[in-house]
Amino acid sequence: MDSVTGIVTELLSDEHQIFVFPSEVAAEFWRRRSLRVSGVNAIWEDRFLSWDRFKEKSFQLSQRAAPVNRTIRTLFAADLLEQNRAKGRLLKSLVNIRFTETSRSFLRALTSILPELARYRRAVKSSSARNPAVDSETHADLELLWQRYGAFLDENGLFEPSFDSIDVSRLSETYHVFFPEVIEDWEEARPHLDPRRIRAVAVPAPSGTPILRFENSVQELRSFVQEVSILLAGGVDPNDIAVTVPRLEAWESLLRRDADLMGIPLDIRQGRALAEYPEARLFARLYECAAGGFSLEGLKALLLSRAFPWRHRAAGEALVRWGIDHHCAGSYRAGGAVHDPWSEKLELAAAGDGGGASLARSLASFYRAFSRDVRELCGARSFVGLKRGVQRFINTWLETDRWSREGLRVFQFALNALNDLAEAKSRVKGIGLSDPYGLWLNALGERLYVPRSGGGGIPVYPY
Repeated sequence: MDSVTGIVTELLSDEHQIFVFPSEVAAEFWRRRSLRVSGVNAIWEDRFLSWDRFKEKSFQLSQRAAPVNRTIRTLFAADLLEQNRAKGRLLKSLVNIRFTETSRSFLRALTSILPELARYRRAVKSSSARNPAVDSETHADLELLWQRYGAFLDENGLFEPSFDSIDVSRLSETYHVFFPEVIEDWEEARPHLDPRRIRAVAVPAPSGTPILRFENSVQELRSFVQEVSILLAGGVDPNDIAVTVPRLEAWESLLRRDADLMGIPLDIRQGRALAEYPEARLFARLYECAAGGFSLEGLKALLLSRAFPWRHRAAGEALVRWGIDHHCAGSYRAGGAVHDPWSEKLELAAAGDGGGASLARSLASFYRAFSRDVRELCGARSFVGLKRGVQRFINTWLETDRWSREGLRVFQFALNALNDLAEAKSRVKGIGLSDPYGLWLNALGERLYVPRSGGGGIPVYPY
């Protein structure tokens, strides 16, 4: 570490010297540390880059096209899978023939393949050259993907960064890449880097540092906490310590407990998918309810949940109670027609006299409006229409100000995911959509949200 500190301190006054680290965590650490050791008041954030951000910067300088992102890849993959379902077997290996009708379930897998497509294609070609019978269907699928994805990128003025070599010919600064031996694609990138502009700095490991081995993970965790306690007692700044933990979700509670016993403040930076938060889970519950024909269980999961700030909670609870008493089930098809027991039984009860009929009329009106809005929302045919439907649904059925500040932040992130899809769709041509709502739910299941830190402490990241 001393050599990193020495290089950064020596070159910090020259704004044309840029420092590149394997990860954003390391880059952030050295931004903060450089302020303390140098005595300067401010530093440009872009002088401390992660390797991924460095690559993005070099691509943006050398390409006229715009870089593709995961949202656009998802739209392309969704369109291809819909074609695979509707027009026959386009993909023979990547989507098993038994699952052609449910091709959409392969969306995440296919989206993840796209940035690695060039590497996979080379590997399969090499395998096929040695033995033509190996992976013939996979080879055909990858060739189809290569052609279609390439045509899609060209049509929309996009490029896939992982397909191209790094071009640093237009870079004007000098870049110092620290710890290159731990950068996954360093060996692939190295032949394309000009050593006059890109300087690899292999920092030697500190001499005499032992590698400890423990009988079990509990012992390792407690030894780690004790070691941190000793460092803090010796005057080490907590900001100089960063921790990564494999399977952090499994060990978080034990780590917090042991740290509390030793008086060690921790800042757990463990994100979860947006779909796991109640404020975003609402949209999955709506989709499930509509897909289930407004079954009693589906409505109970929606209208009785205290996680959702319903504007007309009393009416919703009354509807569920009425459905239980009158054995309401979800809609079903019989004799070529769709039957909705909720509407049928409520209308029958509403035709009578007395208080029961009055309640039935009120609940029938509530059910018709609610089920209509949920169906229209989940059945939106475009992202623009979906955005309008979401806003209309929020205004009609929710009181979002009853959520906490953090809950509102999660809810806004969920809406931002929809905005990103709508913006991406507006940028590209040749993409058909059959289920915008389903694509939004997919995005909520993939996009991580990390709550804001409640205070200072040693940062703990998932490994």
